[in-house]
Amino acid sequence: TFANSITPRYFDVMRIAVLRGRGFTDGDRETASKVAIVNQTFARQYFGESDPIGKRVGLCSSDPCGSPPKGMMEIVGVAEDAKYVNLREDKRPMLYVPFTQYQQTLREVEVRTAGDPTAVAATLHRELARVDRRLAIVAMIELRDQVDASLVAERLIAKLSTAFGLLALALAAMGLY
Repeated sequence: TFANSITPRYFDVMRIAVLRGRGFTDGDRETASKVAIVNQTFARQYFGESDPIGKRVGLCSSDPCGSPPKGMMEIVGVAEDAKYVNLREDKRPMLYVPFTQYQQTLREVEVRTAGDPTAVAATLHRELARVDRRLAIVAMIELRDQVDASLVAERLIAKLSTAFGLLALALAAMGLY
C-alpha cells in the first residue's frame, strides 16, 4: 500500500472526490486522534463489501509489523481511485494521512490556478521565501505536461503506425495502377 501525507485541501486541489465519510480538517492535528482516508481499491482489497469507516489501520515500515502495529488510525473517509505515477498504471491501494499528524519533509506542493500557471510562479517563490528562506522551488511542472510526458510512447507508436499505413496505401495504389 502506498501512503501519502497530505493537507486538508489536497482532495479539492487534485479534484479527487471523498465518496464516503469526511476529508481531513484543520482539527486533525498532532494531538488529535490519528485518522486516515483510504481509496476505493484499499477499501475493497482489505474490507471487501463492508464499510471501512470507523475501522482501524496501522502504518509500519518493518516486516513483520508487530502486533498490533504502532500508530493505529481510524479510517474517516473513502476517496475515489486516482492515478499516482502514470496513466497506464493499475489501480493501487492508497492510504492518506494528515500532514499535521505525520509530518515529513514536504517535497511537493500542488497548486491549482485559474489562469496561466507561469504567472503564479513569482507569487509562489515570494510566499515560500516568506515562510522559510531556505526553501527552494527546484522545478515547476504542470499536470498537463506530466500527462503529455507519460503518453510519449503511445504517440510515437501512433505516428509510426500512421506512417506505415500511408506507405502501405501508397504501395497498394502503385501496385493497382
